[in-house]
Amino acid sequence: MRTRRWSSLLAVLSAATLAAEPGPGTHLNFLSCPLLHDTTPNCWTARYAGETYFIGAERGPAESYLPQMKHQVLVEGVVTDEPRICGGRVLRPLRVSVMPELDLSCDAPVLPADGLTPPTPPARGSAPPAARASEVLGPVGSFMRTPEPQPPFTDREFRIDFDFGTDIIVDQMQRRVIEILTYARTARASRLVITGHSATTLLSNGERLAEPRGLGEQRARKIADVFANLGTPRERMQVDWAESSEAHDGRTDAARRRVRVRVIL
Repeated sequence: MRTRRWSSLLAVLSAATLAAEPGPGTHLNFLSCPLLHDTTPNCWTARYAGETYFIGAERGPAESYLPQMKHQVLVEGVVTDEPRICGGRVLRPLRVSVMPELDLSCDAPVLPADGLTPPTPPARGSAPPAARASEVLGPVGSFMRTPEPQPPFTDREFRIDFDFGTDIIVDQMQRRVIEILTYARTARASRLVITGHSATTLLSNGERLAEPRGLGEQRARKIADVFANLGTPRERMQVDWAESSEAHDGRTDAARRRVRVRVIL
């Protein structure tokens, strides 16, 4: 009788554990120490609520910044049912922000590969643009050029995303800067309206993680400086920012860390 009761209890506990596992489509936002694995290429994972998640791999310079030892990372993503990579569940889309504060507890040794399935190595080089690359910005580097915009031209709004707590422009967003300026000059824009935002992230455990006050202004001024350095007259730029973090919902918080650029013809 005791054996039967014990088996029943195990079955209940197992069912509860499976029910607690986040299913595909679940949004997760959590802080964790990154773990580096000795695969080829090296990959990073993070643990949260008893589960392992794949959060990146060593790549070329065109990708986002990778996690760092001795720093927690903010992981924001959507759970998928894709095959595990490096033993971790795959989140897509995925945003990983390196927290600026030093955390000496995040200093684990490099872990062995131990038969883990590594990510597919990135392809070498880059595909040529679908259309002729624009030269309106001059020699900004062929790998940064964007296809030449085609008419008809209208007022457009662009978004430049940022990692949590920083005004650093990652590689993908540097290309967005070139895209914005290429469009503005080809369309002969009269002015650019630049608005910076900071945001609060609602973590999956219910806690709230707010960016520093003033970061929206800092981001807006940073973008304006970049535009000016690339030849946009400051008198054609209007720089503004939100005074406080926007509302947070745990689903779209990463997209709220941004600078909006409206191109006015």
